[in-house]
Amino acid sequence: MNAPALTEKDGSPSRFLRMQLTIPESDWEKTGSEEDPASRLYYTGMSINGLSMHVEAIAVIEKDEQHDYGEQTAADIMFEDEVGTLQDMCDTAFQTTTINGREYVLVATPHGR
Repeated sequence: MNAPALTEKDGSPSRFLRMQLTIPESDWEKTGSEEDPASRLYYTGMSINGLSMHVEAIAVIEKDEQHDYGEQTAADIMFEDEVGTLQDMCDTAFQTTTINGREYVLVATPHGR
């Protein structure tokens, strides 16, 4: 039996995706600021090639005249530098995913030693 074809967010066939992971909305831990706890979310229950990883989801909004990091910036000012640094490193704004009705950029990072 063949696995279903994986697609991009716009529905077009993906040339790169080989596996798909969906983290249930209820599994995300709110780790944002006191004013907006859902501005950053963490998920720690995954491993890639035996390496324990955590996924950070940073809520983003479309940029306005006050921001210069690309097409999007963090929804909470506390995380603007993180989003800006990522965009500068990759020279792009990122695709987002929707979690509980908000748009987030995802970042996967290995656990510390």
